[in-house]
Amino acid sequence: MNDLATHSVYTYLSSSSSEIPKILLDLGRPTKRGIKKCPKCGMYNGTRGMICKNKHCDAVFKDYADKRKVSLDAVRLTGIVRQVYSVRVRDRGPDHRGFVQLPLLPSHGNEEDKNVLSENALCFVDSCQRLFDDSILKCHELEQNNTSLLCAHIDSAIKSQNMATPIEFKKEILSSLKVSEEIKTKLWLLVTEKEGPLVQRVSRTVMAVKCQVSPKHPLGYLHFTFGCTKGKEVYDKYYCSCTEFMVSGIISKSSNVRFKCIHYYACICALASDSKCSEEFVHFINYELPARE
Repeated sequence: MNDLATHSVYTYLSSSSSEIPKILLDLGRPTKRGIKKCPKCGMYNGTRGMICKNKHCDAVFKDYADKRKVSLDAVRLTGIVRQVYSVRVRDRGPDHRGFVQLPLLPSHGNEEDKNVLSENALCFVDSCQRLFDDSILKCHELEQNNTSLLCAHIDSAIKSQNMATPIEFKKEILSSLKVSEEIKTKLWLLVTEKEGPLVQRVSRTVMAVKCQVSPKHPLGYLHFTFGCTKGKEVYDKYYCSCTEFMVSGIISKSSNVRFKCIHYYACICALASDSKCSEEFVHFINYELPARE
């Protein structure tokens, strides 16, 4: 109940207290629960508000800005020659993503280029009818209707102007990681043997991580997702698309190391190398790395 509503009730009580049920006589003092002050103009807004209701104030609240960042449908990976996009798979949940590869063209923007892109693009989303394997088989069908080849994921990539955020990888962080030398060597090979950053952030909770090329991951990238247990505000669980199971990330000494893949450690090293990310993912980093001054 806001201040205005509470004041109205008290006014009504004072004017006709003899007619008010006893249950309304102990409403308590008015509070500011459910409202928050705009940091720019000072006006009070509802906690679920996305922008300030003051017409002369253009403030966009941080929570809403983060949600808009999450909703990016397609994000192009950086640091590689190929046009590889991480695309959101809408029918599989807010954090489920796949990959699309577009052909490289000398020019962009005209209708002819868009037709070439759509006809030669490759979709790697498992649930899509335009899946890469199917595209190879169908390319021999001479009478195939080209317009039917364009799926929502390719269309999203063609329209996208968004770029992924590469996360710097510091070798000294790798040296201090509490894992075997074998894992450290594999991580360093991933960093050095192929182009592009080891880890790129494609949404608030999802990272694109370099991996070994395989039939399941033909582009040499996979998605690694962090999440929060309901009711908590810190990241404490994760899922890697290299595995077939969801792994609890509630880190404890009893955590089984066999559930931690090489891509998990890649994310830990990259996130710990960035000052802002290390604060955001402190729950994981504190367990996997020794305390830093």
